[in-house]
Parts: sequence; C-alpha cells; structure tokens
Amino acid sequence: TGTYYVITEACDKAGNCTTTASPAFKLDNEEPSITFVTNGNSDYQKTASTTVIATDNVSSFSKVKYIISKDQTATPTNEVSNGGTISLTGLTGTYYIIANVCDGLDNCKTEVSNPFYLDNGMPTIVYSTNGNSDYQKSVNTKINVDANTGEIASIKYVTSTSKTAEPNTDIANGGTVTISGVTGTYYVITEACDKAGNCT
Repeated sequence: TGTYYVITEACDKAGNCTTTASPAFKLDNEEPSITFVTNGNSDYQKTASTTVIATDNVSSFSKVKYIISKDQTATPTNEVSNGGTISLTGLTGTYYIIANVCDGLDNCKTEVSNPFYLDNGMPTIVYSTNGNSDYQKSVNTKINVDANTGEIASIKYVTSTSKTAEPNTDIANGGTVTISGVTGTYYVITEACDKAGNCT
C-alpha cells in the first residue's frame, strides 16, 4: 500500500548508462478499520447505543453496513452513516453489532463488537402459598423472584386489604411473609425490580 515507482537503469556495452523512474504507481491493499465508540457493556441494561467509525489511509466512507445479532457470524445488511449511531432497544439477551465496510478496491473489513447485555424482560414473582379459600388465624407465604435475565436489584412487599397498596418493606428473595392478628381479606403486594430497571 502506498506510492511506488519502477526505477530502471540501462547500460550499453560502451558504458553509457541511463536511469529512469516511472510515473507513480498508487497501490492500496490495506483493510479499512472500524471502531465502536462504545464497545459492549458489562452490566445488563434496557438500552444501549454506539457510534461506528470507519477509516482508511486512502479511502473515505459515507456508509457502514451493520447488523445487530446474537450470532457473531451474521451478515451485515443494514446501513448507517459513517460516524452514525446504532441503538439497541427492546432486546433481551446478549447481542453483538457486526459492522462491515469496503473501499473502492474491495479491501473489506468486518468487525464484531464486544457483547452488549440487554434486559427488557420483567421479573417473575411466585408465592409459595397463593391465597387461601377458607378463613385461617394466620398465613405464611414465601416470595420467590426470578429475574429471568440479569440480577435482582430489590424486592419490596406490603400486606393490605387493598390490592393497590404500595410495597414499602424490603424482603430477601425466598423470604417469608406472615399475616396474623388481623381479620378480613388481605393481599400480599410485591414489587420486584432487576438491575436494568424492569419492575413487576
């Protein structure tokens, strides 16, 4: 890659010599480079984005092809402006951005980002005893939460005669709630949130 010359020296038998340089030969066998400004993330998030920049010592680029996929070998089919932003929204799981760019001489580069951990799945709450049909003096139920993806950030509960009461007491996952010393119809209302901010 670069500017090259052919320099030739010709001599006759009498010892007369001439050296001549050819006009410049401009050659490019260098792959472009692709940079992800934000190259993956270490914690689960609801959304992520990155800027993609393609550069070359010879060529410039107006468009970069890309795809967002769980498969690191997926073929880029979408286009974004060079220096444009790619957003990852509404996804749950481990995703990669695969970007590709080619100069006019078919020197091509494909780059795979580091993993983006995305979580838009709601936690699941399960009560070990989910209500009762006959009156009892006291009841116990365990609260078990599955974050599905990522990690649980908080679990709060409240016992109330209203289904819309606001959970305000912290409890550990698998903790037991006891309702006793009261009369009437009561509910356990639980709110569980994961670290990405998805709450149930």
